[in-house]
Amino acid sequence: MKFSLIIADDEPMIRNGLSSVIDWDALGFKVVGIYADGRDIIAHLKREPVDAVLTDIVMSHVSGVEAAKWIHENHLKTQVVLLSGYSDFHDAQQAIAYGVKRYLLKPTNRDELTSVFEQIARELARQSQTHLSENRRVSLLIGHIVRLVANSWLDATELLPIAQEIFQNDCIYEILPISADVSDLPPGAECFNLSCAGLDYRILMLPAEYDTSPVDQNSEYADRAPLRSPEALLHGLSALYRPSARRTASFQEKHFSDQLQALLDEQQFDRLPEFFEQAMRQPLAHHTLLIGAYKAEAQFASLCARLNVPLNIGSKADAMLPLLEDNAGEKQLIDWARQLASSYALLHKRMNSQLLRSIDELLDRNLSSGITLQDVAAHVYLSPNHLSRLFKEAAGETFSKYAIKHKIEHAKRMLLSSSSKVCDIGAQIGYRDTHYFIRVFKAYTGMSPAEYRRNMRLMEVEKR
Repeated sequence: MKFSLIIADDEPMIRNGLSSVIDWDALGFKVVGIYADGRDIIAHLKREPVDAVLTDIVMSHVSGVEAAKWIHENHLKTQVVLLSGYSDFHDAQQAIAYGVKRYLLKPTNRDELTSVFEQIARELARQSQTHLSENRRVSLLIGHIVRLVANSWLDATELLPIAQEIFQNDCIYEILPISADVSDLPPGAECFNLSCAGLDYRILMLPAEYDTSPVDQNSEYADRAPLRSPEALLHGLSALYRPSARRTASFQEKHFSDQLQALLDEQQFDRLPEFFEQAMRQPLAHHTLLIGAYKAEAQFASLCARLNVPLNIGSKADAMLPLLEDNAGEKQLIDWARQLASSYALLHKRMNSQLLRSIDELLDRNLSSGITLQDVAAHVYLSPNHLSRLFKEAAGETFSKYAIKHKIEHAKRMLLSSSSKVCDIGAQIGYRDTHYFIRVFKAYTGMSPAEYRRNMRLMEVEKR
């Protein structure tokens, strides 16, 4: 396999020397363009992406740095090597922001160039293999997601969190017949083959600009309505594969699904290994266990999204793929459940700190009104029982005690920072009955609001 290379320099002697002095074929490269300016590089890349560009930094119209910027902004995977004079060093540093990792100082020599491009060839070979492997992994995952929908075992919307993790939100998608010619894809596009239920399709993933920028009307991509989100893609696939009749779940399947949903609603991911071990002793079909695994993954993905925690699609696909085989046994499923439980344990610490932050913000916004545990539970999308358990674990006390303490701390700050009356401060934090406010304040601090204000101010005076 030969990797494609463009050479660009505005000095004819240098660009011709670069193309002839190195045995590019022996390094695994084929020179597909020799140019005098960066605008020629960009024009070539618009026609046909290449694997690598070797370019001078300073050229007449469009510099090498500007060409690197264009490559970066158009999400091409082209490796760029810049040739720089000492006076151009600042430009070389600037190019780092555009993903350029290598630059050579002029005059360069054959050994330097050979060493750099040997390394690039190894990286490109590795990326090529990884890309093929990742495409296969994603294609398999898509295929099995659609298989669940196709057999009416699961509704498309229930799998949306996983689809959003697999696909990018800043792309558009098209579903093509398997016979469609995809040999001449536009820059940045990718294609996945999908085989399911005896039907074969291709999924084309295009950069978002193909939806907003003018497209050549002679292009085969010009007359198809794009799908603008992972949700639209999943529903489009579901429509192609879904049969007319919906399958009815057995009693055992419904019982399994209800029990699992109860665990997920309470975010008890740590109990999944034990739950699936018990489920395997029941007369349940393989697809029922698989649906359960997908539901748990989807709920976990949704939880991570709410906490703004990114998921790694590679590791998730690696964990899920063994389960997707029809002969997946007990060990694979339990290993997956343990991995998910372990991931949740790591997430749990972040959840606790974010939970307290969210509750503090909610209490701050509602100081003068009463906030109940049920109100907070609705705000953070948890059941009251689950919130109560999580809260006590995170704060070390019940919600009611924490809410009172929060109000009293605000009262203490207002007593010291203002000359407001005690009754007015009590009203501002939700205590309309001044006598009751004084009793609560004294129970918490050991003194009345007036005593607290007087003592704290005396201490301030003594410090001076």
